[in-house]
Amino acid sequence: MLIYSEALHAFSLRCEKYLKEILRDETPYRVSQSRFQIGGYKYPIHVVTFESKSLLGYFNHDFYHIGINKNLSYNAKSSVLKNILKHELAHYLTSILYPEHKHPHGDEFKRVCRDLNWGPDISNSQLEIMTENNQIEGEIKQEKLMGKVKKLLELSKSSNTHEAQLALLKANDLIHKHQLTHISSDQEFYFSKSALTYKRKSAKLMAIYEIVSTFFVRPILHYGKSFVNLDLVGKKDNLLFACYVVDYLDSKLESLWNQAKQESALKGRAAKNSFFLGVAHGYRNHIKGNTDLLRSNELVLSQTQAPMKLFFKQTSKTSSSSTRDQDSYQLGKKKGQSLSINRPLTNKTKKLLNWSLS
Repeated sequence: MLIYSEALHAFSLRCEKYLKEILRDETPYRVSQSRFQIGGYKYPIHVVTFESKSLLGYFNHDFYHIGINKNLSYNAKSSVLKNILKHELAHYLTSILYPEHKHPHGDEFKRVCRDLNWGPDISNSQLEIMTENNQIEGEIKQEKLMGKVKKLLELSKSSNTHEAQLALLKANDLIHKHQLTHISSDQEFYFSKSALTYKRKSAKLMAIYEIVSTFFVRPILHYGKSFVNLDLVGKKDNLLFACYVVDYLDSKLESLWNQAKQESALKGRAAKNSFFLGVAHGYRNHIKGNTDLLRSNELVLSQTQAPMKLFFKQTSKTSSSSTRDQDSYQLGKKKGQSLSINRPLTNKTKKLLNWSLS
């Protein structure tokens, strides 16, 4: 799951700066402000942060971005972080130069590392971050600064209000002055998660998109090479529930359509697409009467605007222009007006137990 905060955004920008320096200094490729060029094509330099207990980094060949574990923002020395970025950049270059390669750390990957004079510390498939950190000398200044920041942040929890405020001010001053990154518990975090994957955009996918946008998350269609993802951005609790909603709607809309076909003798793709569109519009019309809910949802959507753009770099509006079958649309609208999606009952293992549809 991708994660965003102001500090992590600063960390992502630092990683992108390192990547541009690596590309300029250690590869033969031209670098512009946010892209690098191989042949006649330009590829994005885009770093995102994610949560994981074990994975340090990855390269996503469908969306051309490098993911870096958020924990590296505060426990990795700069030289180790650069090695991790080089490792993922090598995967990036391998996917471009050898698109048919089969093994992530196979001969093609090793050839890319060898051609760039990157040794085993880069090409190794596993990197023990703490071991590497402990072996590297010469970054004592940053370690001392981070130690001082940690002590000041501990003092900022003091019951003495004056002492606590002074310690926090000094900690923030050090963080900004020396461009350190600190992940504190009072930061506002946003998350992004892929909730559904289709081969192409469809009326059903757009219906789910419209309905889930009323659940305090911002949906976006994220296009890959041969598929489209419905990705969601929001606070973690809202995001997890919205993912349940998407999963539920993916099967429920088909069930409603099959029921409508039998009841009203509907058939054909145009009728099915119109029915799905009607369900979405009916549901949204149904909740329009709840002004408090709509106001709260609009506030959440406005708050997710900044992290959404940073997760995906480029976004665009989407719409449907297909011909509408009015009978199917009106029947779907009626079904949508009676659609009620409740939060799932959960047990200690957080498994989904029940949905209600009235």
